[in-house]
Amino acid sequence: FPTGSNFLFFDDSSHYEIRGKPAIIYDGTHFLATWFDMNDGRILASRVDIDGRRVDDPLLLLSTPDNSPSYGASPAVGFDGTNFLVVWIADSGELYGARVSQAGVVLDPGGIQLTVNGNGLLRYVGIAYDGVNYLVVWRTPGPDVKGARISASGEHLVNLDDPAGFMISTGPWARYPAVAYGGGVYLVAWHQDECANGNQS
Repeated sequence: FPTGSNFLFFDDSSHYEIRGKPAIIYDGTHFLATWFDMNDGRILASRVDIDGRRVDDPLLLLSTPDNSPSYGASPAVGFDGTNFLVVWIADSGELYGARVSQAGVVLDPGGIQLTVNGNGLLRYVGIAYDGVNYLVVWRTPGPDVKGARISASGEHLVNLDDPAGFMISTGPWARYPAVAYGGGVYLVAWHQDECANGNQS
């Protein structure tokens, strides 16, 4: 594997404008990397081998303007031992998700809406898998931290909790939530402004 310097597995600056933080996870054979193309709000993905080579050409299109309103930003990705799950915040302000097989097939083209009564300022998605379900967390306009358990075991993705998500933190100014699972519990961490003058902890 290349060490000591950066290496490039994707570049098309003539068409794409990649923004925000990419998300990546490993399934034992390939990485799945996913990112946001700001040019037209697409969520893109590709498998990457352990030598840093992109496997999928053309790229996997999870969300495009053609299947609006699911196009959006802030992707996160998990893996359940069978399929990847990519979740993102749609332009409509709702949480969407799509499964991708280990063979690079998008199983939910355009994504499936997972929340109701969202808001366009939803962002900063985190995801973790507990062996049965996923927990997806995000920031609301409050801004608070909310979450929902997502089942990916059936034919469709299903939100097992409140359609708008359940409350994890009521702020003030909670940001950048992340989540992990271990020992029978999820741990959610976030960056929080404690004072009106902008001090953060």
